[in-house]
Amino acid sequence: MKKIIGIIILVSVIVIGINLYHCLQDIRINEDQTVAIPKRIQNKIDQELFSYTDLFQETLDGKDAIVKEDVKILLEGFSADVCVIDAKGYFDLQNQDVFIEFWNQYKQARDTHLTHYTILSTGNLRRQDIIVKKDKAYLITTTLNVKEGTLQHLESYQIEDLSYDQGYFSYHILIPESLKNLGGYEYGCFRVDPLGEELREWNVGYIQSIGYDCQNLFLQTWDQENMTDIAFTDLIAYLYQMDKQSPIPQNVLTPTGVRFLSFMDADFYESVIQNYFNVDVTRLREHQFYDASSHTYPYYEGGCEASHFDSSTLFSEVVNAYYEESIVYLDVQALNYKQGQGVVFTHRVVLEDVGDHYRYMGNQILEVYGTLPSYQPKLNADILNGIK
Repeated sequence: MKKIIGIIILVSVIVIGINLYHCLQDIRINEDQTVAIPKRIQNKIDQELFSYTDLFQETLDGKDAIVKEDVKILLEGFSADVCVIDAKGYFDLQNQDVFIEFWNQYKQARDTHLTHYTILSTGNLRRQDIIVKKDKAYLITTTLNVKEGTLQHLESYQIEDLSYDQGYFSYHILIPESLKNLGGYEYGCFRVDPLGEELREWNVGYIQSIGYDCQNLFLQTWDQENMTDIAFTDLIAYLYQMDKQSPIPQNVLTPTGVRFLSFMDADFYESVIQNYFNVDVTRLREHQFYDASSHTYPYYEGGCEASHFDSSTLFSEVVNAYYEESIVYLDVQALNYKQGQGVVFTHRVVLEDVGDHYRYMGNQILEVYGTLPSYQPKLNADILNGIK
């Protein structure tokens, strides 16, 4: 059945792609900087997106979240003349040669067109068409909601400063000032050069799942002798999510009467931390606001929450892995192409194999090319004084 679906998709994609390219001359810029896309172009894009509905519905079968094996099956169903990535980063860009051909044509100042799909973490499908015509480049973005069978058409814009550097394709989106003021992204990117499945597994499992927001694990240099500045209270939700794929259970929390602030059972708190760090209880209790009278730690839920979804402007790529018996060293790039910066800093994460998973043993900041993200612990004196 999947082979038949794949053949139908392949034929329809080729026909639609040929017709789409011959409609490009009608694109024009509106006064608000949006791009007016001829209806017949958008109809052809919509038709092709809808052609993937059966493949996605059959593969996901009603699931709310997508896993690696699902992504692998879905990737096999795409046409060979489009580029495809998955938002979680399980696999390298599919059909890299399609991008290289597009890039060569662009560098030769020829009219060209690239179709790029992203399999989203929710199981939906986003399509971006980059159209180059008469020295101008345009971006059309459309998303298919697989469960509902509906399409979302985002505003289309002109793009400039197309670049293929350090393994990434990036571009500047010419959005209006009003959208910039609302925090709209001005840049887009995706990785072209392969990293390989092994490095991607390290990234998804131990770097990307924590990231660079709302805690400081990867924003400072630390080792087994110097862990006092790690804000474990801000980190604990990410660690529990990694281990259990669910948020912290409410039955280990006791309300304090202060909004977002709870008391967390100390046995639960310490077991989650010690699962991923070689740190003794005495050390934790000295530096993490332990309250002996209630045998709890204060836990503040405001600000940020651990999430599977891509909301950060900084993202990680593991570019090398070194092994010494039970120790693994991961060289990581923290990138910010979403704001046009490229590599912001690099760091080396040290992990230890403890059987069924790995513990964090250290982090070293290697090179800083931009500015390290600012970090402010969520728990502070004002909040803690509110419960005294």
